Amino acid sequence: MQRENDYYFSKKYNSVNRFSSLHLQINLLFDLLKNNDDSILEIGVGNRVFSNFFQEKGLDVKTIDCNPGLKSDIVGDIRKYDFGCYKFDIVVAYEVLEHMDFNDALDVLKRLKVISSRYVVISVPYSLNFIELIFNVKIPDSIRKIITLPILRIPTIRKHKYSRERDHFWELGKRGYGVRLFKDKLREIGYTIVREEQPMLNKYHYFFILQV
Repeated sequence: MQRENDYYFSKKYNSVNRFSSLHLQINLLFDLLKNNDDSILEIGVGNRVFSNFFQEKGLDVKTIDCNPGLKSDIVGDIRKYDFGCYKFDIVVAYEVLEHMDFNDALDVLKRLKVISSRYVVISVPYSLNFIELIFNVKIPDSIRKIITLPILRIPTIRKHKYSRERDHFWELGKRGYGVRLFKDKLREIGYTIVREEQPMLNKYHYFFILQV
C-alpha cells in the first residue's frame, strides 16, 4: 500500500519520536562517512529530511521510492529495480522492510548487500513495552549530556496481525520474528552486524549497522 504524499508531512507523522529516529539516522551516517565523496542510496524517502540534510552537506545522495509523488531520484520497486554494476558506499533503508512480506524483506537485504560496497544501515519496528528515565545533565556549563536509564523492556510476543493503517507485514518482537532470529538471518546473508541501537525517545525503531 502506498501512503498518500501528505502523510509524510502531517503532524502525526512528524512526532518528537520520529525526530528522535531522524537524529539517530543522521548521527549513524556521520559515524560511517569517510569523506564528502561517499555515495549514499536512501530507500524510501519519507519526508526527505535525511536526504536533504546530506545533499545540503554536499554528499552524493540518491533516493529510490515506488511512489512517484514523493519525487525520489529513482521511481521503482527496490525488490525489482536493476542497478546494473553500480555500487554505493552506504545504503540506508529506514522503516521500509516491514512494508513487505518477511521473505521479500530478506531477499531485499540480499540485494542491498550486492549494491553496497561498505555498509547497509536499516531500521525496523520493534514491538515492545518499555519504561526508561531520561536525565538532562549540564556538567560543566559548556557540556550538556542526556543520559537514559532503562527500567523495563518487555517484547510483545503476541502474534502479528496486519494493520492497514501501519501497513506492517511483520515487526520484531512479535511471535515468530524475534530479534535473535532476525540477527541470525542477517548473518546467513553474509552481513557482519557492526552496531545495534534504538533512539532515545523511540524504542519502537531498532537500528542495525551492517558491514557487507
